[in-house]
Amino acid sequence: MDRPEPPATPDSAEALVAEVQRDPDAWLLYLRNNHQYLQSLEGSLSDARTTKQELQTSVIKRDGIIRYQKEQLAADQKQITQLEIEKSHLAAAASPAVQTPRASTLSPRATTEARADNPARPPTPVTAPHSRTASLSKKIPNLKEFNRT
Repeated sequence: MDRPEPPATPDSAEALVAEVQRDPDAWLLYLRNNHQYLQSLEGSLSDARTTKQELQTSVIKRDGIIRYQKEQLAADQKQITQLEIEKSHLAAAASPAVQTPRASTLSPRATTEARADNPARPPTPVTAPHSRTASLSKKIPNLKEFNRT
């Protein structure tokens, strides 16, 4: 409902009395409409207060949920950190205590000795270390096949 407009806008109390005496029905209608308008405003105000209270309650509930979720996140992150530490300890415990050399790093003499200990074992290839000078040197001809003698 729109705000009702008065039938006239007098400048003084005497002018108002004169306007009301001149057209009392128009002023009565204005007062009734103004009363209804105020009642509708009071209802809207009451609805707005109810909505405000509901929204404040909702915000309080959501703040509680967010606080709980943050606490859970902190606890989960702490547990993840502890599990990662435990994982690194288990990985360290599972790795061998003694470093064993790889087969490709053994000298030809050590490879020959290892094959002599176990003749059924297949020969392990010996690879030369990669360097620039190896690619610049002359090509060495293929050796005859080793016959274990």
